[in-house]
Amino acid sequence: MITCRVTILGCWFAVLSCGEVAAQPDTSQIGAEPSGDTRTGAEEAGSRTEVRSPEYWAGQLSSDHYLRRETAQQRLIESGDGAIGALESVLESSDLETTELAIRALGEIALAQRPDDDSGAWAALDRVSTQRAGSKASRAKLMINDVNEYRSEQAKIAIAASGIFIGTDDFVVQAIAESHLIIQIDDSWRGDLKALDWLRWIRDIRFARVVGSAINPEVLARLVRMPDLKTISLMDGKIDAAGITMLNEMRSIHTLEFRYVPLDDKLADAIQKLPMRSALSLIGTDLGRVKVDSMREALPGLKIEYKQGGYLGVSGGDGQAFCQINSVLPGSAAEKAGLQAHDVILQIGETPIRQFADLQNKIAEYSEGDSLSIQFKRGLQQIETTVVLGKQTE
Repeated sequence: MITCRVTILGCWFAVLSCGEVAAQPDTSQIGAEPSGDTRTGAEEAGSRTEVRSPEYWAGQLSSDHYLRRETAQQRLIESGDGAIGALESVLESSDLETTELAIRALGEIALAQRPDDDSGAWAALDRVSTQRAGSKASRAKLMINDVNEYRSEQAKIAIAASGIFIGTDDFVVQAIAESHLIIQIDDSWRGDLKALDWLRWIRDIRFARVVGSAINPEVLARLVRMPDLKTISLMDGKIDAAGITMLNEMRSIHTLEFRYVPLDDKLADAIQKLPMRSALSLIGTDLGRVKVDSMREALPGLKIEYKQGGYLGVSGGDGQAFCQINSVLPGSAAEKAGLQAHDVILQIGETPIRQFADLQNKIAEYSEGDSLSIQFKRGLQQIETTVVLGKQTE
């Protein structure tokens, strides 16, 4: 049977090797032994059955013979963690080709590690990239990038298989819905924490949404390791001090949202210490206005959105001298109350509504389940209806 193997670590490392599985090359006959080897034929024959050490194969990476170099590299890869010390040693005084072979072997060994393992070959590559100079450091950095890219693709497959959503979806930030590449962990997730160890390899995703029982310290501890994550929305669940502590592991949080996640003053104090840079949304959190006002004073550079959590489910435009509804979300409280696109809101309770911002600010004062009287104009008719506010779930 013929087997073929193609390494996956970048074009400058691509190697194709084909051969008979049952006919592994006899390394004692691939080219000459290193200079200075004076063993007799009997000694050579006896040594063929010996197990070669990683140090021996590391030395063969600089052999004059191509097949011996390739065989040596494969033996080192097969040795796994046991070859790391020998590979690092040979890199101390290696030529360019030997450097490439050794770095490639470290990369292959790193790929065999668990996704949450920062030691072993991965740590060795990091040491070479930061502590060595010249070609050794540059090639180690290239290998790290190659491993990152390959692991990122592996991670997306493993995470999707565990029931976690990765893809493009609308993401609401500060009342503005935009389409983004996101990751969402909700009740579809099968609860496999090992799958979440792959999150650290997910790149180019800046938005994450965590829903329900998935809001817990073990999940958040893995989520915050995503290298490009900037915005987190926590929805319809509970969080404790340990969960807030996990969020503090991030270097920077652009926007953080708590939506229908109960908070108390003590948790709010812990949230104030998080490395937030742009905005904080507090929607349906049970925090009082006095506490939120004190947070605004403590964080003057942070935009804090505060709503009691009631949701009408309409969109409108700013800059008009009246409050016209542009669209009504299907299934929303507005639709259930009979509101339609192009209706003009005149009044909520006793409060006049002149612009769409007035409507938003008034609705923000109410919680899910509150009943409101709304007066609106449709064509030449003035109509009054009662709306029971819902919950913003998207």
